[in-house]
Amino acid sequence: MNDTALMGVMIVAILLGAVGAAGAIANYQDDSVAGNSHPIPPPPIPFDDSDILQALTDFELSLIDQRNEYTREIVQTRKLLQDAQIGTGDSQKDKLNEQTGTGTSPKLTIHLDSNEYIRGEIIWISGTSDPSTPVEATVTNPNLGKRYPNASTDIRGDFKIGVFTDFDSPLGTYTVFVRSQGEISQTLSFNLKQ
Repeated sequence: MNDTALMGVMIVAILLGAVGAAGAIANYQDDSVAGNSHPIPPPPIPFDDSDILQALTDFELSLIDQRNEYTREIVQTRKLLQDAQIGTGDSQKDKLNEQTGTGTSPKLTIHLDSNEYIRGEIIWISGTSDPSTPVEATVTNPNLGKRYPNASTDIRGDFKIGVFTDFDSPLGTYTVFVRSQGEISQTLSFNLKQ
């Protein structure tokens, strides 16, 4: 055989193979002769990601809302702190003058709820000083016995100290000496009677 004949035989074989394959595919899809049916599967439904995108968008918006809420709280807190702080320079002196009547340091004030007490009562010493500072008291009885109660002022500068008297505490005049930071001091007295 020559090359041309061999080439023709190969082309015929390829065409017969293609026709046979097409027939087999047709028989597979609808084989009514054997009573079998092979339906063509429907094309896949495209994936719908709109619900996921909406959920992610909602989540991101809620995070933005939370961030904005935190930002508002921080701004409000900073404003409150700035309003509560004493300024600097002349404005600080003016505010100190308004608070204490002096331009150097706040004034210590002390008060007793009464001038006379009976044994067993609590003597309440109250007053004002620098905000958030310790206040020390010395209560001296007529026999020169001493007690050393102390307290701290609150953020407004107020303090309150309670001194307990016993039923056998000495009668007579007691002296109350109170000192705050900066060596500022005040003295009061009261009588303990039966």
